[in-house]
Amino acid sequence: MTSELSKCLSILFRQKGKDVLSEREFVYAVSMDLHWFPPKDAQRLLEISLKKGLLTLNQGLLSPAFELSEDSIQLDYRPPKQMIAAADTGKTRGDNLFLELVRKISASSKLPKKEIVSSINRTQDKMGVDAEVAALVIARGLGIEIGEDIVRVEEEIRCRKQ
Repeated sequence: MTSELSKCLSILFRQKGKDVLSEREFVYAVSMDLHWFPPKDAQRLLEISLKKGLLTLNQGLLSPAFELSEDSIQLDYRPPKQMIAAADTGKTRGDNLFLELVRKISASSKLPKKEIVSSINRTQDKMGVDAEVAALVIARGLGIEIGEDIVRVEEEIRCRKQ
């Protein structure tokens, strides 16, 4: 399903005629301009694309992490409705831990999850660390107790490296 995601992102950026989009522009384009998905699913598409490394976030701007296809733009292109659900089924244990950390930070800090994920992505870019480690840095910065989470993140990263 990653190739369908790449195709979707390539068409999005080419139709917008830009190399970079803000998160707001991305969600607006997918939901309102192109009518591909409702805003909630457009946000999920953004999160999945970042998590899979198809998009990079740098100083609040999204850009594709791959060469945009030179194929002609399909004006009638619509991503399959099940694309987001199919991409979600590829979740790993690490994805669940990441989402759990985001929920914990959101509940403790009362900040919106979207803002937390953006902060995590910025921290991840700056520090060059895994998303879960960046989440721990954000949590610690907000004064949230992360002692037990450190062990879980270490274990997750160790499993990933094997």
